[in-house]
Formats: sequence, C-alpha cells, structure tokens
Amino acid sequence: MDALPVVAYSLIAADYSQTSAIADSCNRGGKFRENGLLARNVIGACPASANVTKYFVTYTAAVYGLSETLPARYKHSFLLGVAIAEGLTVLHNRSVGLKFDF
Repeated sequence: MDALPVVAYSLIAADYSQTSAIADSCNRGGKFRENGLLARNVIGACPASANVTKYFVTYTAAVYGLSETLPARYKHSFLLGVAIAEGLTVLHNRSVGLKFDF
C-alpha cells in the first residue's frame, strides 16, 4: 500500500484541526487569524466554524477527485505536492502556537 495518500489526508485533517482552532480563537477575541492565501480568500480571516468545515470538506473532496482522475504517472506527484504544502502549513501553524487534535 502506498502511504502517501494517508500522509496527505492526515495532514489535511491536521490543518482542519488547526484552522478550527483559529476560528474558535478569533471568534472569542483571541490572537489567531487565518493567514493562508487560499483559505483567507475563501473563508475569511476570522471564519465561522461551519465555514471551516465546508471549506475542508470541499477541499478534501477536490483533492480526492483530482487524484483519482489524474493519470497514474501524475497522481504521486500531485499527492506529494499536497502533502508538502499541508506539512509546511501545519508546521508553521505549530510554530506560532496552534496545536492539533484528532
């Protein structure tokens, strides 16, 4: 079994957890705001929890759909790119104090 899809989707789940924490913090007057370029432009700097969930359900479905329709020779590279981008995001969020829970 190829572990890359598991890694990519696990990092998406970690990002979802951290973004949910941003929403909770922001809506209680805390210090965290959404700074990711794509997410900030879709769900805003201080997103509602429901919008975070909708965003990540849509994002995860898009990643899955695209990875399943790509030719096999591109699927690995695509998922590797997702894993790297999500990994960097999770690490950055962790460095500013955002943890994640599953």
